[in-house]
Amino acid sequence: MTINRQLLAAALATAMLLPGTVVMAAPAAGDVMLAVGQAWVDDNGQKRPLERGTQLKAGQKIITGSGGHVHVKMKDGSLLAVRPNSVLDIEVFEYDAANPGAGKIRYALKNGVVRSVTGAIGEANKGAFRLNTPIAAIGIRGTDFVTFASDATTRASVKSGAIVVSAFSESCKVESFGACWDKTVDLAASTDSYVELNRKDNTPKLLKGNLPLPADSTVLPVSGDIASVLQENKASSLQKVTPCRIAVPGPRAYTGAAGKMTQMA
Repeated sequence: MTINRQLLAAALATAMLLPGTVVMAAPAAGDVMLAVGQAWVDDNGQKRPLERGTQLKAGQKIITGSGGHVHVKMKDGSLLAVRPNSVLDIEVFEYDAANPGAGKIRYALKNGVVRSVTGAIGEANKGAFRLNTPIAAIGIRGTDFVTFASDATTRASVKSGAIVVSAFSESCKVESFGACWDKTVDLAASTDSYVELNRKDNTPKLLKGNLPLPADSTVLPVSGDIASVLQENKASSLQKVTPCRIAVPGPRAYTGAAGKMTQMA
């Protein structure tokens, strides 16, 4: 049986190399709108520099070094801003423009800082989005949020909408999608609060103050097309966000008018 499987695998590999054989490439997940400083894409161990216009797909990693910033517009209209010294894995991205609610997104922030702005998939089905860190699962409620991750700590703050931060557990699996409901903190948009989870106590906490970030995680001005999407998303989030279950008392949801957004942190 083992030999037959090996022969079959060899035959398939040979067939893929024959003239006329069509090999289906993975569909594009997003387009790089900005790449400055040290920035690369890792595709199955093959690392190459990123530049504006590069198409990304599921299974690839965005890697930044010193001074590296990468802004990506995903195919569902969502946005990613990866800051210096970060690694973001695009684990799953499935999108059908005709049926965005059937799509799925799962990112894994291995370390560093990323800002994520919800697009059509998250708007249609919030349970289809997940951002994992080494120790936490983050679900959304139509959201624009910033996350810092290291092997020992996760921190997150919300610019609009709300997030649900949970520690991994038997009921909160790394491979799942959407928010978990065990050991959670719900955080709505706030300018003076953030969620922190440490590996040592494995329980998310709501803390007061600005989100602590590495000194090199500066903010870059963004191009007009991304700025307009950010503005539209913020206005939409303010209109659509609904009250959610609060596992730990926190700040009330922001209800002011959407302001002009010209930077992507």
